[in-house]
Amino acid sequence: MIAEGKFLTEELIALKMNILAVLCEKKLEEHFTGLSEHRFPILAMDKAGISAVAGFPFERSVLCASQRPLLSDFTDWIEHHPDTKYMTICPRIYNEENLGSIIRSSAGLGAEAVCLGPECQDPFSRRSLKVSMGAVLRIPLSRYDNFNSFTNALKSRGFTLAAAVLDPDAVPLDRYSPDQKKIALFLGSEEKGLTPDEVRSCDVKLRIPMHNRTDSLNVGVAAGIFCYHLFKGDGA
Repeated sequence: MIAEGKFLTEELIALKMNILAVLCEKKLEEHFTGLSEHRFPILAMDKAGISAVAGFPFERSVLCASQRPLLSDFTDWIEHHPDTKYMTICPRIYNEENLGSIIRSSAGLGAEAVCLGPECQDPFSRRSLKVSMGAVLRIPLSRYDNFNSFTNALKSRGFTLAAAVLDPDAVPLDRYSPDQKKIALFLGSEEKGLTPDEVRSCDVKLRIPMHNRTDSLNVGVAAGIFCYHLFKGDGA
């Protein structure tokens, strides 16, 4: 797992991740040597050297290589977290940056976990990690393999399944009162959204009212709006 930048590298160090090495500009060598407490090597280069290692013009001064966390199986995870109330579900998000944005919004706006489908992008990829600003390491992530078994498990635990859709017959988000005790928000892929079977499996269809002939929002932006409205009940 590769993290970019001073802030994100500091976050990995603070979270006690299994860091393999930090590569930084020479001006930051002393700073990261102090933070490392000699748990991992600090390699210092000039900016041109770091760009050569990265393979592109690199302006963020720091690269950090860390061992990837394990991605939990949902069935195992939920057994140990029965009190979870708010979840974001991503059956198939193909863009790494969109996935990072969704996870960041979920973590910051009240979701207690994010679950990914088998076709979803890697949450620990360099771009996803960067866009999430480390949120992929602060919110529990899990993965499911079989959609029907997954949704049955959610419903058996009292979750209301909410599908984010563009359907004009869906309930406008501003008219929906999230008074359910447990909500799982399903977000579809960038191009095609949720499949018809996925929508039928959900208890309610929700849409964001749009204006000025705009048909939809980027899924990362939409996720923030949905999370704020549905999960704000337990906000800080």
